[in-house]
Amino acid sequence: MVNCKVCGKHRRPAGTLSDGRVVCQRCLERGDAPFVCGSCGKEGKPHSKTVCTACYFKNLAYKRFRSALTMLTHLWVKDAFKGFYEELIEHQAPNKVASASLERYFIFFAKLDAVFYDPSKITATGIMEAFGVEGLRVQAIPYGYLVKAGIIPEIQQTELENAGQQQRQAYMMEMVHGCWYESLVDRFRNHLDSIRIRYEDRGWRGKRARFSQRTVTASLMAAKTFLKDLDTTQGVRSVQGIQQHHLERFLLTHKGYSAAIRTFVRYINGYEKIFKKVKIESVTRNLAENSFIPTVRYEELVRGWLNPESGKVKESLICLLMILYAQTARKIVGLQLSDISRGRDGRYRLLFGRTEISLEAHVSELFDRYMNERNALATLETADHNEYLFPGQKYGSHLSEATVSQYLKNHGVTANMVFSTALYNAYVHNLAHPKVLVKAFGISDETAIKYFNLLDPQLIQAVNSQVSAHG
Repeated sequence: MVNCKVCGKHRRPAGTLSDGRVVCQRCLERGDAPFVCGSCGKEGKPHSKTVCTACYFKNLAYKRFRSALTMLTHLWVKDAFKGFYEELIEHQAPNKVASASLERYFIFFAKLDAVFYDPSKITATGIMEAFGVEGLRVQAIPYGYLVKAGIIPEIQQTELENAGQQQRQAYMMEMVHGCWYESLVDRFRNHLDSIRIRYEDRGWRGKRARFSQRTVTASLMAAKTFLKDLDTTQGVRSVQGIQQHHLERFLLTHKGYSAAIRTFVRYINGYEKIFKKVKIESVTRNLAENSFIPTVRYEELVRGWLNPESGKVKESLICLLMILYAQTARKIVGLQLSDISRGRDGRYRLLFGRTEISLEAHVSELFDRYMNERNALATLETADHNEYLFPGQKYGSHLSEATVSQYLKNHGVTANMVFSTALYNAYVHNLAHPKVLVKAFGISDETAIKYFNLLDPQLIQAVNSQVSAHG
């Protein structure tokens, strides 16, 4: 028994074709003539005497679709599932739809059928409660289809993220139920929420958000972890028992919470009755020795990115925006089509926060190449339906920061090295004041001052070394 080289069936070999391929009896009888499907009338891979493999799996997928359809009750869900199936079978291989995709995506529609009797009642909070953060990420394709088809109201990505963060916060409150610090965490959560609302009322929303639900979640997680550590390993049973050495020990063993725990420390110092205030010492953060890309390597990278080979245009454009204009991966992937304009000179302009940057002529030419081949990565999505400059693999989302990091890694550099080098070159070319860096690149005042203070001594030392060498 062998696998037939034409139909792929595991059958007894009956002979060979003119090109030497070993085939079964049915394929031997057909000889070198192509198989024509009796169902679709096209040449293809045979599954039986009359039907090709594609038609077989299409029929199988349709049978399973009809069977699944009978398990839904609401008419709007049935119609939505039918439309989704018709588009899915056109975009994915029939064997994949029949064997795995249809069953996995049906779960999404079954949950919608059970929770929402009316599509107009669907909200971000309701979606999160029904599917959870991970569940909605897994079901991004059917969810994207419903939005694209206008079957359910479009929910902004920020709304979904906020609903997901609220769900995480509720879960954390469940975890501290019954602990001595339950009421303390609850008071802290209300305090965080009041700060968030105050920021929103003053216009810090959307892309300009400075204290979002994500911030609340991070601060709440840090506080919960700290209090649990106090309870289980340090024997502290009340907020009045928190002392400086407790905080220092926590920071030593939980370095990842050094930033997020600050909000909780400020809260207990200002709002809770403790005998002596605790504090987090500020530590000066110096740049590592390998923070900058050597000049020769920098020039090689820029030349290569300005003249990329086919298929590398997007990668090269992203890397150039980072190394020439000191932009972080987060800002790059967050760029929307509405942030792009074109001047009378034909050069593109990008809006980073409050700052509009005019791209160099060569970069604008590369930008043109990218825009001509820009496409969506998500299944069932087109570039016209995605608002981001660099679409991601999830419907309606942008490219991930991890992908950008991989782009840089392919060239042997990191995001920190690229950012530091961009500011270093700006400094060398007379952008020698923090405010100038802020206006030129749209970075924060704090970041500009940090790099100004760090770069200045290093440049002075470099100049002194050159003078000594030629003296």
